[in-house]
Amino acid sequence: MAKTTEPLIELRGVTKAYPGVIALQDLDLAITPGRVHGVVGLNGAGKSTLVNVLAGTVSPDSGAISARVRPGDGRLVNMVPQDILVVPQLSIGRNILLGREPGFPVRRRLSNRERAFVGAALGRVGLDIDPETRPAACSTQELRLVQIAKAVADPADVLLLDEPTAVLAEGDASRLLKTLSTLRDAGEAIVYISHRLGEVLQIADQITVLRDGRKVASFTKGEVGRQGLLDLLTKHGTSGNTGTRETQERGAIVLEVEGLAALGFREVNLQVRAGEVIALVGVQGAGQSAVVQTLAGLRPPASGSVRLRGQTVAISSPSASTRAGLMLVPADRRARGVVAAMDIVKNIALSPRSSSKRGGFRRRRAERDVAGRYVNRFGIKTPGLATQLATLSGGNQQKVVLGRAIEARPEVLLLDEPTQGIDVATKWDILARIKSEAREIGCPVVAASSELEEIPGWADRVLIFRQGEVVRHLEGEQITEERLIEHAVS
Repeated sequence: MAKTTEPLIELRGVTKAYPGVIALQDLDLAITPGRVHGVVGLNGAGKSTLVNVLAGTVSPDSGAISARVRPGDGRLVNMVPQDILVVPQLSIGRNILLGREPGFPVRRRLSNRERAFVGAALGRVGLDIDPETRPAACSTQELRLVQIAKAVADPADVLLLDEPTAVLAEGDASRLLKTLSTLRDAGEAIVYISHRLGEVLQIADQITVLRDGRKVASFTKGEVGRQGLLDLLTKHGTSGNTGTRETQERGAIVLEVEGLAALGFREVNLQVRAGEVIALVGVQGAGQSAVVQTLAGLRPPASGSVRLRGQTVAISSPSASTRAGLMLVPADRRARGVVAAMDIVKNIALSPRSSSKRGGFRRRRAERDVAGRYVNRFGIKTPGLATQLATLSGGNQQKVVLGRAIEARPEVLLLDEPTQGIDVATKWDILARIKSEAREIGCPVVAASSELEEIPGWADRVLIFRQGEVVRHLEGEQITEERLIEHAVS
């Protein structure tokens, strides 16, 4: 079919800010039919915000958006978000049909017509599975393919894909790229966001590089290679993580992990010494967070053993891990880290081994003293100890969560995305305080992070994850942003 160069969606000077973070800044972008538009950038570059602006789920603070709807069914945009979103109570067939019910009779089991529609959609992504299967019986990879099948089930003007292959095996990813090529040839406009630079270079007709919310470069197919993209991704200028690397004396081994495997990662071996900061890094979904969550008892281990100071410990549940001395600071602090309606004193007093308790009973004055100590120690900016957590900034909330974790006197401090959703200046302050605490009290830190630019100068050792496997170990001066990005996004 003849291709037109008139944009289906055009952004002009679009800016979107959140508290402490400018997600998009003065962005111009045109999405034209019959082309794949690749978007690359590190975490925090603004990619997911861009997708949500294009989908209409996020409104920009300023700038202009114009859209041209194709005559016919009026469906403009289909989207595959970064997170896997399904309705667990519905079969995968009903999940694919969700939003399309007016064309079909809604019944508990699929009709022949519905099964044919769903089967065709699943066939486009190469997934051979009974449409009556419930999501609970599916693997993460299968659920991602179901989500993609839903998006490609019928024609759209624009197809948005945010990290669609992050959890897919190589064969499934290759099959998806072929499907996208077919859709492009049929005239669909495709926006393809991925950390897998090889995929972007293979499929994209145009590539946009984002950094800190800005478009720093744009290329047509063949104008740039993998090394050129890596160079653009790593040129951050001056960051807050400067200074000479501190040499850490080798302390006693505290944590030993042998052959640990669970949903999301395969066979991890690790020794952690007193006072060390160990970073498990990779792009989102690479497996590093799954390791920390397994150590914290949030995911059941499939195999392997964990020893603390030479003694085997159980990590079968969060309470078992906490009793053993493995204390987690979760990624989603608002949902799992703080009680927003409670004040600073009560949040820190929730620590399972707080020194403010005696004989299992609370001591109010001691709770205030402990909370005041951490407010001063971590530089928490607050009008007073009675301030509700909901009124504090994300960075100050995170400092409260860290204070509560340290108050528990853990054997090992586990951190899952410790600087997620925090403004740049506060990030470096939090990282410095974490490292200082680790050195001062001899508590080792195991941190999962997808913020690759924060790791050099902070971590003593690094394990780089890709698709659930450790692909590289780095130590000391080997830890550079360039190496981290090269191995994490290859």
